[in-house]
Amino acid sequence: DLGRTLLAEAYGDDKVDIAVGTSSSGSAIAMLPVALEYKKVLIVEPAVADAITGDKWNRYIFRTSRSSMQDGLAAASTLKGGSVAFLAQDYAFGRDAIKAGKDALKAT
Repeated sequence: DLGRTLLAEAYGDDKVDIAVGTSSSGSAIAMLPVALEYKKVLIVEPAVADAITGDKWNRYIFRTSRSSMQDGLAAASTLKGGSVAFLAQDYAFGRDAIKAGKDALKAT
């Protein structure tokens, strides 16, 4: 809620054209519709949840950092066998990281 509110204030009250942030994937996902509503650019850095440029994406969103799937593919490509356990935070970053890790293991 705070990220969404602050972005709306920046676009609306402060008249900014481009915003950069946030490190939290959950906050970034909440901010995406604000960028669409104001039709202004949001550069997402360093939040990595795949949903940011996946199913939640809109034309005003640009990512300048890696994504969860890129992390997952890099990790999966180093494994030669055995089993894998995923331990992650129970919020957007962690949930997307686990999904990406599983998808990457299937792909590799």
